[in-house]
Formats: sequence, C-alpha cells, structure tokens
Amino acid sequence: MCNSKPVRDFFCFDDPPGPHDSLEESRAQCECMEEMVYLLRKELTEKDTEI
Repeated sequence: MCNSKPVRDFFCFDDPPGPHDSLEESRAQCECMEEMVYLLRKELTEKDTEI
C-alpha cells in the first residue's frame, strides 16, 4: 500500500511538509481536504442509493 502513488501523494511521503510551511497553508490544505471528503461521501451516498 505504501508503494501506491495516490497513497504516497496523500500522505506526502515523497515531499513531506517542511518547517517553511505556514500554519495558514496547513489550515487551508486541511479545509480543502475536509471539503473533498464531504463531497466524496455525498457522492458515495448517492451512488449507494442508486444501487
């Protein structure tokens, strides 16, 4: 699983955050990922309903 490109990208294994990354950048990234999770869960629920 750790060799999976999407997993490596998601967890930033190949490009970990450095000390130069600001708190604001981290918050913005977290908010973006939270929004993506919400949308994907909504899409999954809709597809499950279709099945």
